[in-house]
Amino acid sequence: MPRSVVVVLIATALSVVLAAPTFGDCVGGGCLPGGKPSKKQCLSEFLVSPALPPFKHPPSTITCRDGDSCDLDGDATNHSCTFGLAVCLNNHDPGLVKCVPSDVATVELLKPRTDSVHNTPDDTANATALLNTVAGIDGSGAILGICINQPVSAFCTTNTDCDSPGKHDGRCYQFVRFTPAMGTADRCSLPAHVIVPLTLTKSGTFKSVSTPIRLRTSTSDHTTNTDSVHLRCIPAS
Repeated sequence: MPRSVVVVLIATALSVVLAAPTFGDCVGGGCLPGGKPSKKQCLSEFLVSPALPPFKHPPSTITCRDGDSCDLDGDATNHSCTFGLAVCLNNHDPGLVKCVPSDVATVELLKPRTDSVHNTPDDTANATALLNTVAGIDGSGAILGICINQPVSAFCTTNTDCDSPGKHDGRCYQFVRFTPAMGTADRCSLPAHVIVPLTLTKSGTFKSVSTPIRLRTSTSDHTTNTDSVHLRCIPAS
């Protein structure tokens, strides 16, 4: 598991230490490996918008206050934070010197998933946004789906495509496939907008919520790497 480190993105703290966010690669540092350094961790990483303050150890949790500059919707009254989260593939990351980029064949979004029966509307929207932005990294990327509730997996685009006769039990598992496998190094997606809503308590106040994002990347020779990061939204002051 990644080191338990939390970076708090608060407007007053950011005004001094942060430059304008940039996207495109992890060569200059600033990406989040989403796990312990290893020989395969550079296959995929996260990059947050706005850019994080300089860090010695990559954080596993990114915290934003509702309405601060890290909240991309800019609204301190809607009781949610909108994070900008990009995915970077085949990275030459100075913090992962033992890892050599190779290629990326598939990227699976493990959490949130578009096929989960427990999804909130925000979960589904976040999953769709992340899949779309990963598929857009390279011209060879495409979102595919397979029915995981059927004995013979068929291709699908929605859960209803996988329904059994007379039932609503469809589970369309979606992922991104690069054909051919993407061998270009240092490619980042555009930031996906990931919404993390606060929770309304019985007393009528709002409390902080942390949403996990987890993905698995596979190469053409079936080497895999799993990354995770938590996005935490806290109430406005």
